[in-house]
Amino acid sequence: MLHVAFLIILSGAFTTWLTGEHGTLTLTKGIPENHFIKKDGKTGILPFHVYLDQFQVVYYEGTTTPKDYISQLTFTANGAEFHREVSMNNSQSFLQFSFVQASYAPDLTSSTFTISHDPYGVPLSFAGYALLLIGMLFFFIQPGSRYRQILQQRIPLLLFLLLPGGLHAQDPQLISKELSAAFSDLYINYHGRVCPMETYAHDFTTKLYKKQSYRGRTADEILAGWIFYPDTWKSTVEIGADPKHAAEKQQVLNDLLTSSSLKIFPVQQGQHIYWYSFTDKLPDDIDIPQWTFIRRSLDLLAEHIYNHNDAEAAALLQKIKAYQEKVCGEQLPSPTKIHAEKLYNKIGSTKPWAILTVTIGLLAFLYYVRCVARSVPPRKDIRLCLNLVLLGLLLFLSLCMALRTQISGHIPLSNGYETMQALAWCSFVITLCMQQKFPLIIPFGLLTGGMAMMVAMMGQSNPAITHLVPVLQSPLLSLHVMVIMISYALLAFIMLNGITALLMRNPKESKRLQRLSLLMLYPAVFLLTTGIFIGAIWANVSWGRYWGWDPKEVWALITLMIYALPLHGRSLPTLQKTHVFHLYMVLAFFSVLFTYFGVNYLLGGMHSYATM
Repeated sequence: MLHVAFLIILSGAFTTWLTGEHGTLTLTKGIPENHFIKKDGKTGILPFHVYLDQFQVVYYEGTTTPKDYISQLTFTANGAEFHREVSMNNSQSFLQFSFVQASYAPDLTSSTFTISHDPYGVPLSFAGYALLLIGMLFFFIQPGSRYRQILQQRIPLLLFLLLPGGLHAQDPQLISKELSAAFSDLYINYHGRVCPMETYAHDFTTKLYKKQSYRGRTADEILAGWIFYPDTWKSTVEIGADPKHAAEKQQVLNDLLTSSSLKIFPVQQGQHIYWYSFTDKLPDDIDIPQWTFIRRSLDLLAEHIYNHNDAEAAALLQKIKAYQEKVCGEQLPSPTKIHAEKLYNKIGSTKPWAILTVTIGLLAFLYYVRCVARSVPPRKDIRLCLNLVLLGLLLFLSLCMALRTQISGHIPLSNGYETMQALAWCSFVITLCMQQKFPLIIPFGLLTGGMAMMVAMMGQSNPAITHLVPVLQSPLLSLHVMVIMISYALLAFIMLNGITALLMRNPKESKRLQRLSLLMLYPAVFLLTTGIFIGAIWANVSWGRYWGWDPKEVWALITLMIYALPLHGRSLPTLQKTHVFHLYMVLAFFSVLFTYFGVNYLLGGMHSYATM
């Protein structure tokens, strides 16, 4: 069934190549159209006419950041009219022609769509995917399958031991902690999202000092100090020689010192709210008192601070916040969301936890090899301690992910930092679920989770939470990424298992570890296949095609094929030799690394949004 499913999928792809039509169509309000431009530049004819009734951009509340693009269409055929709404991740089909929202004119008078006509290839390919999923399901429950035979064999339970193991410049000037806290309590439009000033302070401090504090000063105090006493703070920052980081630091400082990043003054214009800094060009139709308040508030606040009039400064900060609440009203984030964001800011960097996790995992891994070599019996209390560590890390990551979900309004799986955190979370869950039967997975889980957390911190210490672009507003995103991450976690465990077997050089133990790898390999390959299938469905909805030969798609398929080879024991007996198998599984993991990292940084493509 599995191999027949692959043949059906390939035949569907071949059918799409032979008979499928793809192109673009631009509609202008009120003008009927029945022609579209094919990919080869030729003109295609639609068996109906289509009108654009209305196009609109939906924004996140209180911002000018697009949330969705919506086109209202009317199709006419045989004298009848049919109305459809097309938006991002909500394609519509009419007479087997699929319409996907692609772009629009700045004046909102026209909208461009991707047209797809593939009445045979898509159903055939998706039928193959469905048959593939059914086959994978039956494979696990079939009594005589190779997986069930391996599962019934005895694999030794092993436990692991955890072994306990300059000159400063003159102090820069600060404002009082109370005023710093009041200033950080204001709202700001940061990265297209309304959030507490405290969030901007944390990001500003992290980008300049690589941590969320400096010489015992909090991020709130640091930001306020830079705003009101910039000359005394300039000597605290080392720009460095690395061009990339130097340019980033310089940009962060320029944005603050020119006040372009301090967009704390909302202005209502029509149905939208725009946020300005006090140095921005304000709308021409703004009234004089509002113009004066925006232009003069921070200057007056600085004067109060310089004269040590803290009471007047605090009162002015309250007036600025009251102004924000009056203009924005219910479009400001809810108190629950604000409290969640402030709690998330207080949690701080996960870098120390990542380092600790890797250290514990490495010590546990090394002790395992030593324990097996000396035949030292494990202690039961050590297993409990390691489980408590895993549980604590899982709860910590769960809290971080839950807070980011509450703050952003979507499951945090949209960039490299978030997917690496998800990989660590999956590693800890799998470890806790499997450690009763396979305790060997304990150090693997700590190492995999810790390394994933470390990689997450490499791109940015804690990237700013932003709204999702419209194309990512799909529940399939979370499902697609999570399934892939679980598969990657299992493949990482298999790689570590292979390293362990190669280090031990004990034929009997290596054979048992091979069976353990096979037990994880089957679900890993099937989950990877499922993740690719979900991605195909999402691509068909969002881009009008289920496969586009994007570099990430191609390398995911290559990775799937690489890991599928060891499952063919009878066809490829060489790969079933214990030493060859483990070496192969270690080397195979490089395909996973290239699929996730190499493609993002070297090849690009549609999945470039998934970089750090």
